[in-house]
Amino acid sequence: MVFCSIRGSQHQTIMLRNIHQDSLLNAFFLSILATAGLFYVNLGGSFLSAFVDGLSIERDAAGFIVSANKYGAAFGGIHFNFN
Repeated sequence: MVFCSIRGSQHQTIMLRNIHQDSLLNAFFLSILATAGLFYVNLGGSFLSAFVDGLSIERDAAGFIVSANKYGAAFGGIHFNFN
């Protein structure tokens, strides 16, 4: 079961309760989450070039920063799922 709250336009909280794991609504929410994660990963190259070109950071250090950011996001997502 998944518990989710969504705020409406009138600042009313809409609670979605008892979303079963094999439901279409759960698949929809998971597809949005997966798409956001893929979009975030695709921005890594832009971050790297912005660090190198814009901030004049060496490529090694910029690569370490970007990879640490990606691993942190991945471990944070795993921790969120199991917590």
